[in-house]
Amino acid sequence: MDPAAVGREVADWVDSWLEARPIAGLHADFRDRIRVFATALAAWGAKTNLTAKPDDPLEIAFHVGDSITALALARSGNAGILSGSFDEGKSVLDVGSGAGFPGLVLAAATDARFTLVESRQKRASFLRAVSAEMGVRNVRVETRRISPGDFAGECDGVMTRALGQAEVFFAIAGLALRAGGVAIIYASAAHRIDQDLARRAGLNEYFRYGFELHRGYDALQRAILVWRKSP
Repeated sequence: MDPAAVGREVADWVDSWLEARPIAGLHADFRDRIRVFATALAAWGAKTNLTAKPDDPLEIAFHVGDSITALALARSGNAGILSGSFDEGKSVLDVGSGAGFPGLVLAAATDARFTLVESRQKRASFLRAVSAEMGVRNVRVETRRISPGDFAGECDGVMTRALGQAEVFFAIAGLALRAGGVAIIYASAAHRIDQDLARRAGLNEYFRYGFELHRGYDALQRAILVWRKSP
C-alpha cells in the first residue's frame, strides 16, 4: 500500500480502538501522531528491516494496540501497581526499542519522559527522525547496548517488548529503577518468567495483566507483566 494510505488506515483503527476503550488523559494529538508514525514506518520499511510487514495496516495496528494497552490499564480501575506509571514527571526507559513499540507509541500518548535505547543504527535513526516528525518532544533516543548500572536509580519505569535474556533485563531494571518504580515486560499469555530472577534484582511485588488483542482475524492472548522495586 501507499505509505500515506497505511497511515490513514492505522489512524482510523486507533479511533475505533479508543472509542471502545477510552483512555483518560490521552494526548490530544495522539491519533495524528500515530498516522505520521505509521506512514513513516511504511515508507522506511520498504528500505530497511524495521518490523514484519511494515506496509500492512493491520500488522501496525496490532503493535500500536499492544503498546498502548499498558497505558489503558494504568489509567483504569484495574491499574494495580501500574497506576500513575506514565503520568507527567515520570521517567521511563524502553530497552530494545526497535521500531518504536512500545516506547515511542507511549511517548506519543503521554507527557512522561521516555528514553529509547536501541543498539541498531538504522532503527535508532528511524526513531529520531519519526519522533521529530510526530512532534514528540518527551523522548530521547540512545544508540548503544545497555548494561546494568547505566541508568542507576534514575527511572520510574523500565520496559521491554523484545525480551532477550530475562536475567539481563531484571539486572538492568533493578539498578535503573528508583524505589517504588516498576519493571514492565510485554509478552504472550503463555510466557513464563522465573520469579527468582526478579526477586534477586529487588523486584518483589508482582502483577500480571492478561488481555486479548486481534491481529487481523486472529485473536491473540497477550500479557503485561509488572514488578515493583522494593523501597
